[in-house]
Amino acid sequence: MTDTFFTIVQVAERLQVSEKTVRRMLVSGELPGYKIGGQYRIKPAELEAWIAEQAIGKAPAAEGGNA
Repeated sequence: MTDTFFTIVQVAERLQVSEKTVRRMLVSGELPGYKIGGQYRIKPAELEAWIAEQAIGKAPAAEGGNA
């Protein structure tokens, strides 16, 4: 099974930030990633999940129950 990974360049383009910012976020642990052969890689699904977690002003979750 082969996993697909994004490079720092691809993540920087997706987030519209510099490569330096992505690298800093990876080193600090703010952004999930892997160091493979001396280069950072990020799984697309993990990046999308991280982006979703960063949302501000989220709509409140629908509350269940009787009215």
